[in-house]
Amino acid sequence: MIFCMIKIKYKLLAGMFSFLLIATAIVNAEEGVSAGDLRGQAEALYKAGQTDEAVVALQKARAEYKEILNSSPDDVLALRGLSETLSELGEYIAANSIFQGSNVQVNVKDVVVAPVSEEVAVIASEAAVTIAMMSNALVTTEEIDVESVEVVNEPSISIIPSVIRGIELQLDLLYNGSMAVVENNIALFVKRATTMGVNAVFVHACTEYNADGACSSAYFKNSLMPVRANIMEPLVEALAAHDVAVYAVMPLLSFDLPNNSKNNKMLVMSKRMGVVKPSVSWRRRLSPFSTNAISFVTEIYSNLASNVPLNGIVFGDDAYLTDLEDLNPDSFAVYSNKLGITKVSLPAMDPKQCRDLANIRRDQLDLLCGTVMAAVREDHPNMQFVRTLYASAINNPSSEEWLAQNYNESLQLYDRVLVLANPELEDARSRGTWMRKLTESVVAEPSGAAKTVFLLPSYSEVQRNWISDHQQAKVLRILVKAGISNFVIGPDDYRADHPRLKKAKRLF
Repeated sequence: MIFCMIKIKYKLLAGMFSFLLIATAIVNAEEGVSAGDLRGQAEALYKAGQTDEAVVALQKARAEYKEILNSSPDDVLALRGLSETLSELGEYIAANSIFQGSNVQVNVKDVVVAPVSEEVAVIASEAAVTIAMMSNALVTTEEIDVESVEVVNEPSISIIPSVIRGIELQLDLLYNGSMAVVENNIALFVKRATTMGVNAVFVHACTEYNADGACSSAYFKNSLMPVRANIMEPLVEALAAHDVAVYAVMPLLSFDLPNNSKNNKMLVMSKRMGVVKPSVSWRRRLSPFSTNAISFVTEIYSNLASNVPLNGIVFGDDAYLTDLEDLNPDSFAVYSNKLGITKVSLPAMDPKQCRDLANIRRDQLDLLCGTVMAAVREDHPNMQFVRTLYASAINNPSSEEWLAQNYNESLQLYDRVLVLANPELEDARSRGTWMRKLTESVVAEPSGAAKTVFLLPSYSEVQRNWISDHQQAKVLRILVKAGISNFVIGPDDYRADHPRLKKAKRLF
């Protein structure tokens, strides 16, 4: 993250003076408007071609985050929001053609532009560093000295795709005991992906073969779990050579640690037959309330980011809690602090307590994600984060009580939202009707269409067959008609040619 105590001396285009003047709008930030709302307004203005107004809105959002941090310096969500706002500032300014002109010397320690306060100068310097990191096109010469900031193992592709057209890959398909075979499989997949014309690949970074749905080994070097094979790094480098962005799909909670006794104490718990036991939900998960689990998850994500040059990380579909969970011992301190209760019965019988507990479960999941993002962005400030949600969180807001997922809040907290657009998971009778309802709900949110990525299944678990090219084309027409451009199809099977390469090229 990039904050104060910044020394920077560089040349930018003449339009930077305009940016410094716009920055003074912070002083007049309107009260009563949340930083998230301001960022949503900025995105809408930017899409409408009103870049100057979008920059002003982001400056106001930054002021709101700074105010929050003044009173709560350890607020992880505000810290992340501030960092993301700076990145958005850099993106908007970099895309604005008015900044094309002659070079100007700028020294943020002594800005000679009237009238600009020292506070505004610091704001400008933070955003300028973000610009310099994101777009070399704006910088002719630069001399940057950022105290206490070290950026290592950054991705080869510095610009994240504004529109995602991708495929999903399970690395279990590439794995073979022989690394020579693995390398050949990587080459075959990369050739397929580039021929297909995708600009992003969502890669599952952990094993997927456990019966309980939990990850027991990884496909990247780390200090916490067994490494089945170091496949992620060479795959990412091979795709980056063809300008294909890579997002690692990671469990948030579904991990099996080598130490079973320690692992069992950290699990999500529920009560069955009067006895509190590990939950028997469809995914075995660590509890987001467990302090040991929080430490483990944060460290494994930091290991991933330090060892693989990724563009982004996706929090997987295990980031949920049902209304029968969580009775992990570490959860009661949170219930006591927030609700003043020491005993919890699940599911809650009182409607108000039911909503309160659902909010706590949701907030705890977001807090864990926020802790992970803050830790990773200390060394990798440009890392994008995507939150996976079930479609019910969008189509049926009341599902928050048994999923602990909220679409509107996720749009504000994460760079993107990946929705599992699979009607089979929702027992939908009509695939087309269900998909149209889902797209309508997405575009109804101010930043829904721009920030939501649809994960479209390539295989039907019900019919035990690959979804036809014709059916995929029908679904994509529904998306396009609704104004949705971001989608990922998966899983991809390069060995059996599913989806079929010739047809998939037309889809992408």
